[in-house]
Amino acid sequence: MQKKYSIGCVEKQGYETEWVSAYARDEGVNPKGGDGYGYDIIARKDGKVRYVEVKSTTATTGIEFTMTRNEFEQCRRHKNNYDIAYFFSTKNIDNNM
Repeated sequence: MQKKYSIGCVEKQGYETEWVSAYARDEGVNPKGGDGYGYDIIARKDGKVRYVEVKSTTATTGIEFTMTRNEFEQCRRHKNNYDIAYFFSTKNIDNNM
């Protein structure tokens, strides 16, 4: 659900998106989706590419989250075009997104 919401947020910015995480595979959106990418979304706009890792929590305070080694390495590799979309208090996000 948070992944779908985050894709909607990125698309509202005018980006074309490709959901590449295992959740995309599980939701039937991308059969090639998997956990090995180090990011959840590839966003393209005006010939440029951004890599987006989505993190979320149902907590209402705090900004701590965990990154895998691969996510961290991809963040370093794509340091100028890697974003972390962090959503907190996600229990209030509509499940129908």
